[in-house]
Amino acid sequence: MNTFPWADLPDHQPFPLRFALSADGDTATFLLRLAAGANTQLFSYDFAADSFTQLAPAFPAAPVFLGPIFSFVSDDASRIGIVTDEALVAADVDGADDLYVVRDGGGYTLVQPDGVPRNVDMTLAAFSGDGESAVLTDRRGDVLALVSTTGGAQVDLDAELRAAGFDPSAGNSRPTAAISDDGGRVALGLFQQQVIYDRASDTVLDLNDIAPGFELGEGTQKVLSGDGRYLFFYTNNSFSDRPAGLVRIGIDDGSVDYVYEGNDGQEPFSVSDDGRYVAFATTEPDLVPDDPGDDAFPREPDVFVRDMMTGALTRIAPDPADGELASRFNTAYPVISGDGTKLMVNAILTDVLDFNSPDYGGTYWVDGYGTWLPAIEGDDGANRLVGTEADDVLRGFGGNDTLVGNGGEDTLEGGDGTDILIGGGGNDVLRGGATEADRRDVIYGGAGNDFVDGGYGNDELRGDAGNDTLEGGFGADTVIGGDGNDVLTGSAFSDLLFGGDGMDFVNGGFGSDRVNGGAGADRFLHVGVAGHGSDWIQDFSDAEGDTLVWGGGAASRSQFQVNVATTPGAGDAGIEEAFVIYRPTGQILWALVDGVGEDSLMLQIGGASYDLLA
Repeated sequence: MNTFPWADLPDHQPFPLRFALSADGDTATFLLRLAAGANTQLFSYDFAADSFTQLAPAFPAAPVFLGPIFSFVSDDASRIGIVTDEALVAADVDGADDLYVVRDGGGYTLVQPDGVPRNVDMTLAAFSGDGESAVLTDRRGDVLALVSTTGGAQVDLDAELRAAGFDPSAGNSRPTAAISDDGGRVALGLFQQQVIYDRASDTVLDLNDIAPGFELGEGTQKVLSGDGRYLFFYTNNSFSDRPAGLVRIGIDDGSVDYVYEGNDGQEPFSVSDDGRYVAFATTEPDLVPDDPGDDAFPREPDVFVRDMMTGALTRIAPDPADGELASRFNTAYPVISGDGTKLMVNAILTDVLDFNSPDYGGTYWVDGYGTWLPAIEGDDGANRLVGTEADDVLRGFGGNDTLVGNGGEDTLEGGDGTDILIGGGGNDVLRGGATEADRRDVIYGGAGNDFVDGGYGNDELRGDAGNDTLEGGFGADTVIGGDGNDVLTGSAFSDLLFGGDGMDFVNGGFGSDRVNGGAGADRFLHVGVAGHGSDWIQDFSDAEGDTLVWGGGAASRSQFQVNVATTPGAGDAGIEEAFVIYRPTGQILWALVDGVGEDSLMLQIGGASYDLLA
């Protein structure tokens, strides 16, 4: 474990009241109390630069939160949600507790729920990973709102729940909340009930209909994975046959998986964005063979990380002071980065009352790939890294590397340079390079349902067998789905996209892209943004069930027209091309080679489909 350079902030207590990690684990955000008095200040910490940056002026006291201790910062650390009675903008004249969004470039945005008197004190219950949505309650339990931090539409969650037959104020308790990264799903803990609000469908789901037996005893903390697929919470289930412990529920499939079973109470935990890694503190003894804890009371917490894919459980114990975290502190708050690569632990010795004493607490961080996640790492030279048949992490860093995952659920990161990545069998994650120093990568997903991100450079991506997701990234890329029902995104610049066999979903992204869907009923998306250019589709086939998909918001059939013209060298010289135009802007969205030869051109707008040739 590593400690933070608190000596750089001599006027502050050497541990945070609140803290968070960015999704990539490169930036930490702290709310620190001043050593003298009760004032607090926000700071960010850059791991690479090893330095702190103050983000806001001093607050007169700790801001008001309801959600987990680490849930107030966006994934990229660019937005911070804070509730304070300080008037940070001129429009705030009521003196009540209000939500502000602090931006990393400076400045504040006051966020207020619609229809609520300005003198009502707000509490932040949840803050989305993209920083654009938040769940607000008031101290009396009369307000429950999903608000936009960017001025967008709001949702009166109280009204939504009541319309669906739920009472948010039952039991005189305030709802607890968790939110997905995009704000599309909100999990709410009510009195003896748990529900999920899905924004896309505008529906309220009863958790008891998804996974029966978890409506009671859910505790106060709940976490939605960033992608909104999984809900995590502690359950004691005094009124059901379900075991007590920390549980993960699959919202879409009703799956039930325990992080661990036990009756130790409700210690803090956090989750990676994909719901795979769970960092938690617990006093439950003997979870791993090397756990030094015993059954004696009072037990002190250990910190663990569970890999929900493999089941592996790792104890995070070493402390530079005396070798064991648990031997010094009574409370530990772990937070894991969204990508699962870094862990931060804030540990407090609760029977030491001097807040300024170094013995009161400490904050530590662990670089996961180097410490507690299996990793095979290269250097800045030309490396060849080969994994095993188990689940591996391979990182090439700089240089022209070759990474081979072999079997297992592998993660391959090429880094900068011209790399070759081969996933092999299993559902793998393969990433090219994340900086402009990256060059052309060639990436093969192999068998399995893989996720491939080319990153920077003019890359060649191949999904191979399986239902793969491929993203070209920054560059003029060649993206080939292969067999299976694949999702292909060109991203930036002009790309070549080949769906291959299967029912593929193809989004060219920015730039004028050239697309071949291949065999099967494929869908071709355009969002109507000028920067997305005009996509040329080589093999649109109504006979195979191909469909154009409009993703630019509300629209009607009358806003689209088809022009025809012959383009030399584009296809059959005797068959004209069909150009699909969005009339409000005059933009050519799709150019269909030999499109006039089709019997119909189907366009999907929302849930309806229209024949543009009818």
